[in-house]
Amino acid sequence: MTPPFAGYVSGHSTFSRAGADILTLITGSEYFPNGLGTYEIKAFKKFIKFEKTPVKDVRLEWATYRDASNQSSMSRIWGGIHPPFDDIPGRKIGSMVAKDVFDKATKLFYEDKDHDGYLSIDDCDDSNKKVYPGKKCK
Repeated sequence: MTPPFAGYVSGHSTFSRAGADILTLITGSEYFPNGLGTYEIKAFKKFIKFEKTPVKDVRLEWATYRDASNQSSMSRIWGGIHPPFDDIPGRKIGSMVAKDVFDKATKLFYEDKDHDGYLSIDDCDDSNKKVYPGKKCK
């Protein structure tokens, strides 16, 4: 198939790589919890308006967040939505975006000298690590 439009950077490549890299930065690990991410697809479930696919049950598995991101990126090539040269720039942009977002969030939540790291000091609860797992409130 050939897409009915000019080539441009793949949004799937960009957003999925940004998501994968931000999860890696937040969790401190490139791996899915328990070492494996999975997604089950049942046979003949209608994912695309004009097709009933797949014809048998499929289980997708990924060890790392980037494994899942790479499959998302490649799906656009395999499906004829993007030519291959639309993919890699999206992955590179997604990685840059993830780093910038993580740096900004770190400054907002951990380096704010006047507050507890939240945008409002009323949100801080030192005794509940699920609410505020970082540094202690002032």
